[in-house]
Amino acid sequence: MAVSEEDNCRTIKYGRNDLDIPDLLAGAKVISPPELPEIPDIDNDLRNVLDKPSGGPSLKEFVCEGDVVTIVVSDITRPVPTKAMLPAILENVSHAGQIRILVALGMHRKLTKEELLQVLGEKAAKSLPVFQHDAAAQARLIFLGRTRYGTEVQFSRFLMPEEAFREREDGSRKQKVKVILTGTIAPHYFFGFSGGRKSVLPGCASLYSISQNHSLALGPDGERVKECRAGNLVGNPCHLDSLEAARMIDNVFVINTVHAGAAEVAKITAGGLEKAHIEGCRFYLDKCAAKLDEKYDVVLASSGGYPRDLNFIQAHKAIEYAFHTLKPGGTLVIASECADGFGSEHFFRWFKHKRLEDFYKVLQNKYEVYGQTAYATLWKAKKVDIVLVSSIGPEKVRQMSLQPAGSLEEAAEIVRAKYGDNFNACLMPYAGDTLIRDESLRVE
Repeated sequence: MAVSEEDNCRTIKYGRNDLDIPDLLAGAKVISPPELPEIPDIDNDLRNVLDKPSGGPSLKEFVCEGDVVTIVVSDITRPVPTKAMLPAILENVSHAGQIRILVALGMHRKLTKEELLQVLGEKAAKSLPVFQHDAAAQARLIFLGRTRYGTEVQFSRFLMPEEAFREREDGSRKQKVKVILTGTIAPHYFFGFSGGRKSVLPGCASLYSISQNHSLALGPDGERVKECRAGNLVGNPCHLDSLEAARMIDNVFVINTVHAGAAEVAKITAGGLEKAHIEGCRFYLDKCAAKLDEKYDVVLASSGGYPRDLNFIQAHKAIEYAFHTLKPGGTLVIASECADGFGSEHFFRWFKHKRLEDFYKVLQNKYEVYGQTAYATLWKAKKVDIVLVSSIGPEKVRQMSLQPAGSLEEAAEIVRAKYGDNFNACLMPYAGDTLIRDESLRVE
């Protein structure tokens, strides 16, 4: 059940470890995605889906003999079973003329050699050309046009054959690349859902394209555009802009897993750019959203452990979703290790702004992607008390207007000092993936 009175949840995930839940919060109601059966054999299930995708040809038919194929994969911040999926994918495109892998980093840091092996597996990592997207490297980017929202679309040249890059000026393209987008579908706090089109914008786009797209979430009054929320695609300008940009790539085949709570892979979808993605998003809304019967004074939340709490920017998603289960002025205890710190050198400096009004004016005048995440953090911190259990230094946590705690036990004492024993509480063990059911959410 999405909401239960069970008290058998004794630990929550923190990085690669588990933390014991303090007695004060033991037995709290559990709010998480419904327990779904995990796909036991990813390779077998994937092969079946690739043979009979959602509309259009099978993957084997999608790729013609001699084609250039670019397989776009996620980085370590996404729980995608890329290594387990690659054998079936590569077997289905073995007749291609050239196969290469592009890591969709967006604005994230490059992966280390060890992390590439972790994501791809040794065989693929060592036998195929592997490129890591660099959003700031103009020499590796190509301009494709503008969307109706005004976003200048610059994508990685590795989404196109070399002929297209060299001869773009005269408009000739002798050969079309076939692009396979892999990824996972989970709630995203202003994009609606991850997966699908998001693998290219922001995944393989320029810094400027990403900034233009993400800034569409800013409303005029210090709030996000109302359609830009987790679980919603209809009327969502960030989603629609990204989708329009992704359509500028001629031949795209999508392979997405659906991740929900403890089920690392609850479903696999494949097929066309829009149809396969919408199928996965609809599945999430119908089968994975959690029920909320009441709001709480106290919420103890975990991002869900590694890699969801690799850095604070990723952990913020759990803060966002847990926030919506709190009463006004409530207390959120969030356990996220943040072993990589904030996740960007451009994030923390935004907290020199302490007044939301001043912060928002600066953000509107000089938009930065991680400035938006920082603003969203401060906005919530002004409305509820947020206690952060992490590896980030306590002074930096305080500068973000959050309260640091060295352990869950210390966090529990902060809760006790505020409420005594007179409060209602819930536990969100997979807050980073927990979308609260809302009949107003739409994917098409």
